Order: sequence, then C-alpha cells, then structure tokens
Amino acid sequence: MKKTRIALLLAVCMISMLALAQYGGQGHRHQMPSVDDQVNRLSENLNLTDSQKTQVRTILQDQQDKLNALRQNSSLSREDRHTKMMEIHQRASGQIRGLLNEDQQKKYDVMEKERQQEMQHHERGGMGDDR
Repeated sequence: MKKTRIALLLAVCMISMLALAQYGGQGHRHQMPSVDDQVNRLSENLNLTDSQKTQVRTILQDQQDKLNALRQNSSLSREDRHTKMMEIHQRASGQIRGLLNEDQQKKYDVMEKERQQEMQHHERGGMGDDR
C-alpha cells in the first residue's frame, strides 16, 4: 500500500513538472509578439512607408526593452508594474501615431481600440463576461 502511494505521488509530481515545463512556469500567459511581427502587422494594416517602418521598429524595440527591464524589477508591486507598463505602451503608441498620416491615424486608432478591448477581455480572465 505504501509503495502504491509513493508511486502515485511520483506520478503526480512528474505530471506537474511536465505541465510547468510546457508553459515555461508562467501558466497560460499571453506572449507579446516580436518587434518584427508588430512592424509587419502595422505595415500590412496601415501601408507604412519604408521610412515609417524603420521609425516604428525603433519605437517598438525601445518599448520592448523598457518592458523587459520593468518585468525584471521585482521591487514594484503588481499594480505599479501594470501602471508603468501602460505608460510605456501609451508613450510608444503616441510616438507611432505621430508618424502616421491622417488616414493611417484613423486606422491605427481603430486597431488600438480593438487591442484595448482584447486586453480588457484578458484582464477579466478571458471568460467572455460581456454583460
């Protein structure tokens, strides 16, 4: 009986370790697209010029660097980290918007609104709480 319990306990531990390894120890956390993926998506949706692509790539790389540094800062509370992340994104978004012509800005504003709605959905746990 004791051997069965030990074997069962080992099996549960192995399954837990495999699940943890599969998700990188971070649960079902949503991973941010790469800078190149973001530039490509914006370029496709907004028909960016080569100059705009270069400038957007620089802004997004700076944003990613700041977000990565912020994630490593364990001295901040979860709320403070979230607030600073939002500030970093808003700053980058404003810089990108400033590079765009009027038509691109309109499309970008729609894209940003959709992104914000998606973020709110994820913050609510992705449960589709559309009451």
